[in-house]
Amino acid sequence: MPRPLLSRQLVEDLRRGILRGQFVALGRLPSEATLARQYDVSRPTVREALQVLEAEGLIRRRRGRGTFLTSTPAAVTAGIERLESFTETIRRAGFNAKDEVLEIRPVSLSAAVARMLDQAPGRSGILVRSLRYADGNPVIYCEDIIPSALVGDPRLLERRRERESLLDFFTNDLRIEVRYALLSVAAVRPKGIVRTALAVSGSAPLILLRGTAYDGADRPLYASFNYVRSDRYQFTLVRK
Repeated sequence: MPRPLLSRQLVEDLRRGILRGQFVALGRLPSEATLARQYDVSRPTVREALQVLEAEGLIRRRRGRGTFLTSTPAAVTAGIERLESFTETIRRAGFNAKDEVLEIRPVSLSAAVARMLDQAPGRSGILVRSLRYADGNPVIYCEDIIPSALVGDPRLLERRRERESLLDFFTNDLRIEVRYALLSVAAVRPKGIVRTALAVSGSAPLILLRGTAYDGADRPLYASFNYVRSDRYQFTLVRK
């Protein structure tokens, strides 16, 4: 396996162990040499993984002394480059994940959403509002808009309530593979229904992930507006 993939897997394993309290008794991680033996990887691979964990604030490294735990955050810490559901990301980070569908209803596409979906304004769409929890705490409020023509029978949307995510619904019920998503990231203030759903004050900053998901033929599948609590969910991005 290429070193970048080994490093990413090691990051995920160590992050999960840290968040689950695996290393709390010692207050530190094993040495680089020990980790290299345990995971059957090279020491440079271990160092790359530790750099990521230190950037996330989970550990601090002291030259000649070792790698120590910081106070374990009550926040999901996850990369932003992988296409997967928030529910799965929360679970991989070591938290109990829950998805709750709040509402499914027909809407007319606004001009802004129509542009995202390459549709004419006023065309029929379906709004799916949902909430993601980590260990019982609301962390992400989602609004997804799907072109009605893509679904066909609107009763199919009720199956979304049985799935953990819209991604699962597309894969298992619509038989459509979501290949990629283009997202923008912005800091916003919570208003109205978002503020209520996430149980935050009007001054608490949120992270807004706004974008469109596509299939392999570059067809827009749905527009997404994901409001993330910055105190309970932190994104990381490895740049090389």
